[in-house]
Amino acid sequence: MQTQESPLRGKVAIVTGAGRGTGRAIALAYARHGAAFGGLDIVVINAGVGGGKQPIETSDPQTWRSTIEVNLVGAYHCARAAIPALKRRGAGKIVAVGSGLGQRAMTGAMAQNTFEGEWAKAPEDVVPLAVFLAAQPEPGPTGQNFSLMRRDA
Repeated sequence: MQTQESPLRGKVAIVTGAGRGTGRAIALAYARHGAAFGGLDIVVINAGVGGGKQPIETSDPQTWRSTIEVNLVGAYHCARAAIPALKRRGAGKIVAVGSGLGQRAMTGAMAQNTFEGEWAKAPEDVVPLAVFLAAQPEPGPTGQNFSLMRRDA
């Protein structure tokens, strides 16, 4: 149930990867907090794929290329497409969700899927941070990094 105090009331959001997992949890929470879908105030770039756990020397180059295309190039194109619409509305937020594996090397292996043991939290546990970031007053925080990765590995 929405109230007048809903932090995202009247804001319009697009969440990539909202069909399952973290994206679905964020999209449902944004809707509960008053966001609408159909214009553009908030973009959550969340869609991504895993590249597998095999060593680089035995990996499939096409799998690696596909991973880069979805996770890196796809995020770039999402942001690039969103910026003009955000500017037309006078402001907006882009929240990019990633695994964080680029911050930590894994000896002998390519990057693995986020949900293969890296996260210390369930997809729904990312929701409070995503709602907090989307609800910040304009211009809001910029260039912030937040991590829910395991620290025990």
